Order: sequence, then C-alpha cells, then structure tokens
Amino acid sequence: MEKEILEMLNNSNIVKIYDYSNFDPDKCVDGGKYLFWTKYTRTKNNSWKISYHTSSDFDYCDVYGLFTSCDNCIEYDRDTGECLAKYKEISTEELIKEIETTLKAIKKGREYEIEFYKDKEYLGRITKDE
Repeated sequence: MEKEILEMLNNSNIVKIYDYSNFDPDKCVDGGKYLFWTKYTRTKNNSWKISYHTSSDFDYCDVYGLFTSCDNCIEYDRDTGECLAKYKEISTEELIKEIETTLKAIKKGREYEIEFYKDKEYLGRITKDE
C-alpha cells in the first residue's frame, strides 16, 4: 500500500468505503439505485468496528447491512427497544486488505471511494479520478 494511504489510515479513527456502482442521484432515496458505504470506526482496543449504511429511506440494519426493520429482527429487544446485535470488528491488517481490494477495484474503473477522518476532521479521499 502506498505510504500516503497508510499514513492517512494510521492517523484516522474513521474510514468510509463508498460503493457508487449502482448509484443514481435521481433514484437514491426510494428508487432502488442506492449509495452504500461501510464505515470502519477504530475502537479502544485498536480494532475497527464495522457498520453499514445506505442513502435509502427504507429501514436498513447498520449491523448486518440488510434492508430490514428492527421489529423483524430476532436480536431486537422489544421490551427495552434495544438492538442486541453485536457489530463485527476487524483488525487493522484486515482493514488494510479491504482498502487494498478497494484500490484494485478503483484502478479497474469501479466506482468506489475511500475517505479518512480523524474524529470529524476530513483527512483525505481516494477516488477513481485521483
């Protein structure tokens, strides 16, 4: 991996990988052509918590990355209103592999984007145009 990218990763506590491959800005809310992204958040034990997101207005589970309502999930406690599902965590080495796979896809022309943040401060981005 390029030194500049590794430096951004080391300085980041949030990494977002966006998938624009099926995205259409005119149909991205309720028309089936959504933006999807995976957010990696550094934890206290230096692993990365994974959450999934979409531009869709429909119910979407950020733990499993599925279109579903919490009411339909067996891991939703109706008494407390809490989600009991556990977010997946990966190591920095596994995140580096995810970034490398995404970089290869970008070089092949796939519509992905990677953003790096330190808290809310934007550190940099990698797109197919860069």
